[in-house]
Amino acid sequence: MYRPINYDYIDNKIDKSRARDEVDSYAEQVLKNNRKPRIKESDFIESFGQDEVEKDGQLITRLEEKFAEQLEHLPLAEVQMIKRGEKLGLLLEIIIAEQGEDFHWAGETAHFIRTSRYDDIVNSVDLIIEFEIDSTDQNQLTPHRVALAVDASQNVEMISQKMNRNLDKLLRRNGKKSPEIKYFQSVINPNIKGPLELVIPVVVGLEKNNTDHLTKLISNFQACDTKNKNKEYQETLNEKKQHLAELLKNHPAQTVFYREIRAQLTAYLKILISPDTQTALYRAEISSILNKFNHVKETKGNIDLGTCSSDLVMKTIENESLLMK
Repeated sequence: MYRPINYDYIDNKIDKSRARDEVDSYAEQVLKNNRKPRIKESDFIESFGQDEVEKDGQLITRLEEKFAEQLEHLPLAEVQMIKRGEKLGLLLEIIIAEQGEDFHWAGETAHFIRTSRYDDIVNSVDLIIEFEIDSTDQNQLTPHRVALAVDASQNVEMISQKMNRNLDKLLRRNGKKSPEIKYFQSVINPNIKGPLELVIPVVVGLEKNNTDHLTKLISNFQACDTKNKNKEYQETLNEKKQHLAELLKNHPAQTVFYREIRAQLTAYLKILISPDTQTALYRAEISSILNKFNHVKETKGNIDLGTCSSDLVMKTIENESLLMK
């Protein structure tokens, strides 16, 4: 029986494939131009000793091999989906680290630090935002910091699990130890090197469509660095770069991250009410970080969320923060 060819369907498939290839091209460009390497465990041999650093390296290898073995038993489509999710998470991590610092998404005193592979896998922390010491506050002796786990999964259940795991660590319940970072070196004071014990963990993320849009913008911004002998063309590039820089400086993604962080910190303050010393330290640190972000919001003004207003990851984190207990 003759069935007419559905050319609209074919054209739609081709268009989607081209769009996906274009997005992948932008992503590869951003990943290739990564300027924020991870902290290296090998730089801490003096702090921990050769044997311990090597032991941690072996643990990372075993965990990565175990994960690879688990993938072998899954259908190909599911494996591809997981790997795309991993790549998207890495991409978003690099974007936040670079653009967040370059365009002051957490204020002009904030530094973004990518954690070691060990702390990524073992302690579930991808980034640390470290704020410079407030010179007007004589009581502040060390920088305030917040630890970020970057989620690009858009999986509501997974995001909820990460958030509740962070709360369990802060409350030291359900067999969880206090949140920690093993391999850390301060950008503000390089003499601060070694484990971090006072760690405030939060989850941040952005849904794929918004990440794709941001990736394209960054890729185009980076492409403007091309040098050209043609003076007129170079001037055009410089004008374009300045325009794109302004868009990145005021990109709504920073408001998404602010809202996600603020929602979790606010929830922590409502839940962490135990009178013990450790909880008091957490509360003081959380309050200080929350004040930092509130000040950033004031100085930035109202940035229009635009297409990010219905971001699924943001909505999930805000809703889950209200339910945490």
